[in-house]
Amino acid sequence: EEAEAGREEAEAGRLKSDDLGRLTIDTANSPRHTRVLDLAWDRASGGSPPFFRGTPSRARVEGIARRALAAGRRPVVLRGMASEIAPVGRALWNLDTLPTLLPRGRVRVSPSPTFTFVRERHPLCRSGAYPLPSRVCEAMSGSEFVARIGLAAGGLPPLFYAAGERYYMQADLPAETIQAGRVPALWRSLLDSPAQPLRLWVSTRGATTPLHFDSADSFLAQMRGSKRVTFFPPAALRGLYPYPADHPLHRRARPSLYAAPDERAEDYPRFSEAAAVAQTIELHEGDVVIFPRNWWHNVETTSALSVSVGCRFV
Repeated sequence: EEAEAGREEAEAGRLKSDDLGRLTIDTANSPRHTRVLDLAWDRASGGSPPFFRGTPSRARVEGIARRALAAGRRPVVLRGMASEIAPVGRALWNLDTLPTLLPRGRVRVSPSPTFTFVRERHPLCRSGAYPLPSRVCEAMSGSEFVARIGLAAGGLPPLFYAAGERYYMQADLPAETIQAGRVPALWRSLLDSPAQPLRLWVSTRGATTPLHFDSADSFLAQMRGSKRVTFFPPAALRGLYPYPADHPLHRRARPSLYAAPDERAEDYPRFSEAAAVAQTIELHEGDVVIFPRNWWHNVETTSALSVSVGCRFV
């Protein structure tokens, strides 16, 4: 364990790192009906009945999860279930293996640790009238990505912005890395078919994807490291001041979760209604979160290196 901890520390010392933003909302007291369902898959007994009193059987935990997913009313966290898709931890997911696991893929580039998705082909973006908050490199090699997230950066020049660029891998996984058939049936029970191939998300500490929603049901399996996710239910829409459908930032919210409360209240007076139903969860190595479409979420990387596997369903 000491040797493994030393390797973790040595690898962290090679990586760029940014301070986490301080959330300026209180998400500890959201009402019960909007709360994320948090289930301890790794502590459920494999047989039925449970091995000892107070431990639910694996079948019971799966039944609770299935009913919640079928209802589609709130996210479900399954603690310790990510290992059912692939091994978790540094042994497989590290800076040395990433170039082999993903020889080439899509990487989002930002001038800061905030990675705001933007429709680059939108007329306002193509004309230059709307400055791009981030851009995509469609085919970066895994070895170049590893070099760019490192402190030395290998002497590589910036791609789109000035020095200080940050990089977030958001690439489709090759079938030989993890086959779609490895996805447990429970995860696939959201709906019938995936809207995209399995996708690998790799980021460094401080990387943040601001508040947005997806138009498909999704899962995110934390294969290495940790993330902090703040959820808002679809009913909070009125207080999130979303950009209109024809805007380059469609599906994004205007208020920042890190803004000074007084200034945010002045600019977005209904935001307090949304904040009252928000909840923040910590996604640790080995955890899975499955969440319905139209649930707003803000995602932060809280570990030196984070590797997640995700997919969206239609």
